[in-house]
Amino acid sequence: MRCARGPAACASGEAQVLFGRLRRAPTSVASVFILTAVLAGQSGSSTIAGLVSDAPGASIPGVSIGVVNEETGVSAETVTTAEGAYRVSARVPGVYRIEMALAGFAPATRRAIRLEVGQTLAADVMLDVEKQTEAVNVFAGVPVIESQAHYTRSSYRDDAESANEYGNTGGYMDAYHRSLDWPASASDVPHHVLASVLYEVQPFTGHRLVDAVFSQWRIGVVETLQPGPPFTVLTTANTTSAFPAGALRPNLSGDPLLPADGRTLTHWLNTAAFANPVPFTFGTAPRSVLRGPGLATTDLTLERRLALTARVNADLRAEAYNLLNRANDNPPGFTLGATDFGVISSARPARILQLGARLTC
Repeated sequence: MRCARGPAACASGEAQVLFGRLRRAPTSVASVFILTAVLAGQSGSSTIAGLVSDAPGASIPGVSIGVVNEETGVSAETVTTAEGAYRVSARVPGVYRIEMALAGFAPATRRAIRLEVGQTLAADVMLDVEKQTEAVNVFAGVPVIESQAHYTRSSYRDDAESANEYGNTGGYMDAYHRSLDWPASASDVPHHVLASVLYEVQPFTGHRLVDAVFSQWRIGVVETLQPGPPFTVLTTANTTSAFPAGALRPNLSGDPLLPADGRTLTHWLNTAAFANPVPFTFGTAPRSVLRGPGLATTDLTLERRLALTARVNADLRAEAYNLLNRANDNPPGFTLGATDFGVISSARPARILQLGARLTC
């Protein structure tokens, strides 16, 4: 149909009619226009592509490629082709990094790659052969081994015995000559050695279960060495017809100490070197004339703390005193004329074991 108002007026009228029809168009028609607009906007997306090769220039297939938008964190992954090529499309403009990894090659990363609108960016990468390295695990916290050693040199002298002392030296003999009773005290320990080692077991197998059971235990060892206690040889009777505070000592006529290879439990000292004094006289044997067998012990402690919950802990502990079960003999009988004179008939405690556990929260 022809328009009587002229071409321009007819075109304007047709446009108004078309616009009116679009305003009354169904929702599905409007959706088509929106989708078309979105697709049109995507026509400005960008691409990153390139080749991955080694140092001599040979292409490397199978390389894992990760392209990450450093501003948004959005990433895409791909793998190089048989020719070593890769291509990641439909990327919005922004700053990217490219991460590459393949067994046998050192991982590589390219950063701060700026991608513009509609750009196809070439990002070729060369991978280096991975160098063989040895891993060394360093564990923080308590040192793996702690050790201490102490040596004490001392001298302790007195003229009378007190209660609960290390040895048995008796009281003074002659009240008018107290200088005769000024030797080593019953508690005199001239040499004392104490050494300790604390070791914490660290994970050592790489196996989770085995390390969980056997690691984190703390092992402590304490070694103690010291001479035996002093003792005084006494007589069975006081024949001085006097009133001394202590027992009477015998006469000493020789060396009371036997060689180390000549001592036995039934004959630990030279009993023939002692004799009863003449009646109404004091003996010549000094106070603290001998020392008993030395003391040597090894003690062991094993402990571990287990975290049962966030607030509850279990402490496990095992202790062994005199771990090696060494016989630490007491001094021999020291009464002249008694059946046990010079005989060792007792010893300090043998090995003692004890276990303990404690819950803390």
